[in-house]
Amino acid sequence: MPQIKPNPQTQATNPFSRRTSAGPVLNPPPPVTNRRSSSPLQRHQSTGAVSVVAKSLPAQQTFVRNNPQNVQLSQVSSTTNASVISPSAAPNYRLRGNPCKVLGEGPSRGIKFSKPVALLSLPNTNLAVLDENYNSIAILTAEGQILKSYGTMGNKPGQFSAPKSFFLNKRNQFVVSDSGNNRVQIWDTGRDFVNEFGCAGHPSIQLSSPIGIVSDRLENIYICDANNQCVKVYKSDGTFLRQIGQGGDSDGQFKKPSHIAFTPGNQLMVTDSLKHLVQVFTPDGKFLYKFGGWGTEPGKLNSPTGIAVDPQGYVIVADTGNHRIQIFYASGTMETCFGTHGSEEGQFDEPTGIGFVHNGRFAVCDTGNKRIQII
Repeated sequence: MPQIKPNPQTQATNPFSRRTSAGPVLNPPPPVTNRRSSSPLQRHQSTGAVSVVAKSLPAQQTFVRNNPQNVQLSQVSSTTNASVISPSAAPNYRLRGNPCKVLGEGPSRGIKFSKPVALLSLPNTNLAVLDENYNSIAILTAEGQILKSYGTMGNKPGQFSAPKSFFLNKRNQFVVSDSGNNRVQIWDTGRDFVNEFGCAGHPSIQLSSPIGIVSDRLENIYICDANNQCVKVYKSDGTFLRQIGQGGDSDGQFKKPSHIAFTPGNQLMVTDSLKHLVQVFTPDGKFLYKFGGWGTEPGKLNSPTGIAVDPQGYVIVADTGNHRIQIFYASGTMETCFGTHGSEEGQFDEPTGIGFVHNGRFAVCDTGNKRIQII
């Protein structure tokens, strides 16, 4: 097989790797400025209360990444079959926003990331971070110290090309969407490659730039097949089961499905970064409702990516284009939001992956700032 030449736009020198034959040393790509608008929202707290205040931005500062034209948003019916949240059992997300810990930004933070896009909390309290530019999974202590890493750049088994997301299955194996190689890879936590499925293409059993990935209670694997504009469902061994949705502007159709999560009520929530909304389905693909829609005001979204649902049914969304985190009730009503564009603690630059960690907190892959913020 011919030798692979790493793409300088997706491969950076990986400080996680302890191998000596990882190939030439490459520098991370230069940061791209003014890709999206600064969020015109600020989070203010006074005597325990939180309010979101809009402030005007000069017209020349506003940059809309995607055209929201023709995207229609339906109202959520009061009879929607969404999980009901008990206020007494709800976590106090309105008091969140200031991170309790930051991992990354160089050696002073314990580790240096290049493009962290997904994060998992492991059973032993360690963390696993997927870095798209380093093409690897890094295992860290809760304090951010590197323990080991998985993967290098390439298209052979056990190599990655711009991985986007992952989850831990019931056998404690990493299941990774290897987006640049148009496949899914499975690794055990002992750093051994186990299996793969998928290849480039558009027929039902093929993948084209897969992004978000999750499993259901039966261990079936749901994949956001971004360029094929649908969600595909496979058995754990890679056998194709069904497709959810297709390309289009109607309810239940996709433009670019990004990330995916199940609710406690076994409903499937999918972010669409080009329709700027979240769509909700039954596991077999029946469309239920949607929320979001393009905008900068609270409850609206701009290129949403990462999504996670807590045990009470609260939906946490990385509002990537608005550089903030939004938290919704399961019905789609916004509960709170926080974050502005910047590099200070509590600010974000294109946040993506969201993962729950121990002690009831969640972590945000603050991708543009090359760090993890634990909220």
